[in-house]
Amino acid sequence: MSAVRVVQHKYTSKDGTEYDSKEEYLYHQILLADKRVSCIHRQVKLSIFKSIYMIVPKQLKTKVRYDKRLMVSGHSYKPDFIFWEDGKLIVCDVKSKYTHSLREFRITAKGCINKIVAHNKKRHNGEPFVVFREAIHIKKNEWKIIDYPPDGNSYCEIEFHP
Repeated sequence: MSAVRVVQHKYTSKDGTEYDSKEEYLYHQILLADKRVSCIHRQVKLSIFKSIYMIVPKQLKTKVRYDKRLMVSGHSYKPDFIFWEDGKLIVCDVKSKYTHSLREFRITAKGCINKIVAHNKKRHNGEPFVVFREAIHIKKNEWKIIDYPPDGNSYCEIEFHP
């Protein structure tokens, strides 16, 4: 079975700002109009897990040199938006109905959710201080908002019509 790839189509707004998709632009306009939302950041790089290296001895003619060998490659992720909403830090990814179903996104989203759950347990006593949100564009003015709480097993679905 071959992997399905999505062709990246950039979207440029009227003011010249470039977005990864039209859905991302539309959701950004919703965030800007929402009074509960502040400190909106776009395309911030997050490290899901770091690379793991092993120090390996290499015998030279007169001495031993220690080389760093990559064992497991790290993975980073760029969510579409990170912002504050009602005292919570929201890590948000905007998807179309089609790209939401792709396997590559599901794997990355699970890694991000696991990292957020671990952070909430360690730093905030399990309270949902950091939340992973999926904003799925269904139709013209219809969005499906899915917030993943700190337990990571259940989620809250909200139908949103601006």
